[in-house]
Amino acid sequence: MDSGAGSQSDAGETGLRRTEPTRSTDEPAAPTIHAAAHDERTRSPADATPSPDGTRVYYVALGRDDTGEDRPGVFSVAADGGAPQTLASGAPFAYPVNIATSLDGQQLFVADRAAGDRAQGALLALGVDNGTAQIIDGTQNYRPGGLTVRTFEGREQVLFSGIDPERGSAGLFAIAPTGGAVQTLASGDAFHEPSGVAAATDGTAYVVDIADGSAQVLRVRRDRVEPVLTAIGVGFPAGIALTRDEKTLLVSGIDVTTRHDVVHVVDLASGRHSQWTQGISAFAEAAGLHRAHDRDVFAWADSQADRSGTVYVLEP
Repeated sequence: MDSGAGSQSDAGETGLRRTEPTRSTDEPAAPTIHAAAHDERTRSPADATPSPDGTRVYYVALGRDDTGEDRPGVFSVAADGGAPQTLASGAPFAYPVNIATSLDGQQLFVADRAAGDRAQGALLALGVDNGTAQIIDGTQNYRPGGLTVRTFEGREQVLFSGIDPERGSAGLFAIAPTGGAVQTLASGDAFHEPSGVAAATDGTAYVVDIADGSAQVLRVRRDRVEPVLTAIGVGFPAGIALTRDEKTLLVSGIDVTTRHDVVHVVDLASGRHSQWTQGISAFAEAAGLHRAHDRDVFAWADSQADRSGTVYVLEP
């Protein structure tokens, strides 16, 4: 989460608007945005992801138990709003920062920065109908910052950013949903503090990386790592997602001048960078962002919006 203070929402604003540069007639219309979850019993949401069909949203946040104590956990809510459902709370969760669904929507994967016996982080998995979370074997001590799920060479993979516990190198990694050997996709000096991850169907991945108070988006293609967008502001955890046609990249961010929320928009063909701000410009704690696997429906979180934090649904 970004260090800025929480703030009130802009009354009467119902959609996001691109600010710069001026939108031309061939650009897509701005999306609409509405709150899916705002409940003080599940405060400070760090990340959210839609179900594959976009009808439900899963998110990680702090949940208040019957004793009044806040515990990290995983929650579920209808995409059009309603009462959140607690799927899992407390151990083995310690500091969950990112969440994604399996391609069939039956499992949830969570990146936890402090899970495990050594409190050095791991990926966890749980069923959407069974709240028993288990650490994915092989991911212990990687201090994961972001994750996504993709199909690569006919197999489902969980991609995640983190730190290789043996080499101490930051990078992008992959593992089977059931665990096993971790594959290093890219690591080394190009990465500093990697966070959110998005993946294209051709194997290309995009990673938000933070260094010296500034952020960049790195494209990982085969063994090549190159910047796509540089010198931007982001919150923590930094969210990133591709539109379903894979032409546009969205990054949950912070305006470096105003210190308020923006969504960075990158046209991947032209490299053009613009921003969406309407409806979120009074907030200052931008967090995670994910797209539904099967639709252009996005879940986005601000961990302090309207004081206790809010999970939103965006639809272009």
